Amino acid sequence: MSLKFASKCSVSYAKLVNFMLQKKHIEITSIFIFFSLLIAGTQIASAQEINFEVLQAPVIDGIINSGEYNSSKSFGSGAFELSWELIDATSISIGIVAQTTGWVAIGFDPTTQMQDADIIYAWVEANGTVVIIDAFSLNPTGGNHPLDTDLGGTDDILSYNGIENATSTSIEFTRLLSTGDENYDKNIPVEGEIDIIWAYGASDSFSEYHGGARGSSIITIGTPQQTKTTTQENPSTTITDSTPGFQGIFLLISLFSLALVYHKRR
Repeated sequence: MSLKFASKCSVSYAKLVNFMLQKKHIEITSIFIFFSLLIAGTQIASAQEINFEVLQAPVIDGIINSGEYNSSKSFGSGAFELSWELIDATSISIGIVAQTTGWVAIGFDPTTQMQDADIIYAWVEANGTVVIIDAFSLNPTGGNHPLDTDLGGTDDILSYNGIENATSTSIEFTRLLSTGDENYDKNIPVEGEIDIIWAYGASDSFSEYHGGARGSSIITIGTPQQTKTTTQENPSTTITDSTPGFQGIFLLISLFSLALVYHKRR
């Protein structure tokens, strides 16, 4: 902006203020300021509402979209896909997609093979009902993995959902990192590594043997990624950085004019 243009703007604004302060124009000025403040406030509210980047935790709907979780790992040549993300410092969301129409399972922190693993089993029945089981493995091999509640523990799944199609089963659930069930749940770290086991079966019965569809690995839990964002469907409506600045100037002028009117009336 040139000095000449700035000078013209300053003179024009001075003339406008002088016009507004004339007694016969006070009422018109008051109405103008009222609507100016109303418009400025509405635009600022819209700027806050239309936010191009929005933090979003995984939605527990059984549908695991690409990029929904900030961590994932494939096992069994891609037949078992595990996703996970901390929701906050106390809880975690976990997603599983396996190439089966039967049960899927994830176990945390076993000692020897399956021994002492904190296991979550889940499947989707033919009518769409999702069944999820908080269990514990008592042996390194075999199917001796009763429910926590049968052992005197607690069921600590906070929320869950799942879907099934002709070739795969998708399960999502949340739980606390530390459930308080010290005997039959394993603590998941806020940050660091944890041993896991995974498996899936061919039927909707967690007592059925998994055959070769199983394995073990180590995953790394990280702190919540507060920068993870999603893009709105209509990016063209995004307000640019210059718009809030213009609104601020417009609001400042209106407030200054209002102060002058108030002073003139006194």
